[in-house]
Amino acid sequence: MKRFFVFILFFIFYNNLYALCEYSVKENQPYFELKGNWDFFKGSGTIAADPNLDISSWKSINVPFKWFQVKELNNYKGEIWIRCNIVFNFVPQELYLDLGFIKEIDEVYWNGIRVGGTGNFENRIPDFSEKRIYSIPPILLKENNVLAIRIYGSFWNAGIGDIPKLSFDSSFLRDKNKFEMFAIAFSLTYIFSSTFFIFFGIFTQEKKSNLYFALFSIFLALYHMILWGLRYKFFNNYIVSYIAELLLLIPLPFLFISFIKEWLNLEKIPLYNFIKLFTILLMISALLGYFISVVYRTIYLHIITYINLMNITISLIVIIKTFLTYRKEKYKELKYLFYGLLFLVPFLLNDMLVALDILRTPRMFVFSYPVFLLVMAISLSERTLQLKTQAIRQVDDLRLIEKQKLQVIYNISNEFQSVFDELKQNILLRKNYESALICLNYLIESAQILHLLESKKYFLQPVKINLTEETLKVIDDVLKATKQKKNRLDINLPKNLTSVWMDIQLYRMILYHLLENALLYTVDEVELTISIEDQSLKIRVYDKGPGIPVELQDKIFDKYVRGNHSKIPGSGIGLTIVKECVMLLSGTIHFESKQDFYTLFEINIRELKEIT
Repeated sequence: MKRFFVFILFFIFYNNLYALCEYSVKENQPYFELKGNWDFFKGSGTIAADPNLDISSWKSINVPFKWFQVKELNNYKGEIWIRCNIVFNFVPQELYLDLGFIKEIDEVYWNGIRVGGTGNFENRIPDFSEKRIYSIPPILLKENNVLAIRIYGSFWNAGIGDIPKLSFDSSFLRDKNKFEMFAIAFSLTYIFSSTFFIFFGIFTQEKKSNLYFALFSIFLALYHMILWGLRYKFFNNYIVSYIAELLLLIPLPFLFISFIKEWLNLEKIPLYNFIKLFTILLMISALLGYFISVVYRTIYLHIITYINLMNITISLIVIIKTFLTYRKEKYKELKYLFYGLLFLVPFLLNDMLVALDILRTPRMFVFSYPVFLLVMAISLSERTLQLKTQAIRQVDDLRLIEKQKLQVIYNISNEFQSVFDELKQNILLRKNYESALICLNYLIESAQILHLLESKKYFLQPVKINLTEETLKVIDDVLKATKQKKNRLDINLPKNLTSVWMDIQLYRMILYHLLENALLYTVDEVELTISIEDQSLKIRVYDKGPGIPVELQDKIFDKYVRGNHSKIPGSGIGLTIVKECVMLLSGTIHFESKQDFYTLFEINIRELKEIT
């Protein structure tokens, strides 16, 4: 009976391959699958690769498998061995072992001889991105062969994810290399196209949107170049390369959302700040992965990967929601991008499911993205035409505006130049540049207030102020701005006065410009007297300077009118602001000047809201 059983087995596997793991294949087949029960041992030691080792105590395991699918491997962090006996009754000319993707480290032995491995057992450096394909040297081939595989895993998803195959033809390797070369070539197109978007942004109004899109394309290109065969061209250590891969992948959702935000000129997008913060935290977490203990490093980096897939999902939902929200309002900007995004989504979902080990299909996003680049090029061309049309329509308006600005620019340019020269000189000499900053601040504030006053858009904001305190602040500012000593001012302030109701901004403008003029255009003492009389605030500024020429005295409150002091920088709007402020406060201005003798300004502001 036993002889009959042996005869039947020999007949079944005649001219085929016979394996104790119960595999068979016809001789003319290009490959066959090593799927089924293998011998299994949990533990370490290279002696397990010895073909003569007694493995009667080994258990059985179904290949392919993951740690979480095998009861003995639940929560196990360590090495295992799996073996299979293979019998040939023909002599293969070529033989390749295709194990697919293994997590995390592996070594392959054929008849006790090491024929390849990925990762580093000694330092526990894994590699769960490279496909395992090993060439079996013909010299090692026998009629009876032992295939032994050593695997290290440290988390639930470790193990062999694909069905192992023995191939007799190297054509599949050529196909794999071509696929990777095409992927790298496509990635390079991303980088070339990103330079186009950067230069396009420089010479158009779309600077931010083009910058975000260019960064997105560059990060995506580098990520795919690492993923598709150039990992060990850039890095010597897999962990470092994987962290770099994560640092390129994690910012992609935020960069794309930022591009959409700028492209559509949106003030805000739902969850934008959350995704921004989430991205920063994920990148920091990825960097910390390098310092995690080797025992937990793999699972830590996988958790970061899975969390980032969640980030991509949330971002994709936000992008689709944004497109649907503004599909009518921003139709011109969205019409091409919407179809481009619809084209990308299936490929993106495929790659995400592959990353989660749910699908075993090839990653295809790298080949779909050029279509989106083409869509972007069309959108940019159309938007360029729109901008050109708008620019032509605005030419006349711009010319008119420029003419109106010429007078303003001419008058204030000297003052700005003086401030900037002072700032530059003080910075170079490491001196205090507070004076220039005060001048600049008052100049800008004066221009803003004058615009509001003339356009009737300034509204009084009376508040209770400490008159003495606020006056001294303005005096301190004007002395610093004009670089004058305090002894140049003879200050007379009211006594026994706690506070008054006043628009503090207008009061500061009035006092600053009166004192600034007096200190800049005279060399003698300037008298400042402030008093309260008959429910009115009176400001008196008197100087014994050169006075104001008679021919200019009727025009001193007009804009851009200046005396014969071309060497002293000024905007020509100081006294104009004083007049406008006093008028808004329902006050009066008395002015008199005698050339070569004195100049006097008296301000009387009536009807204050309250004096205490």
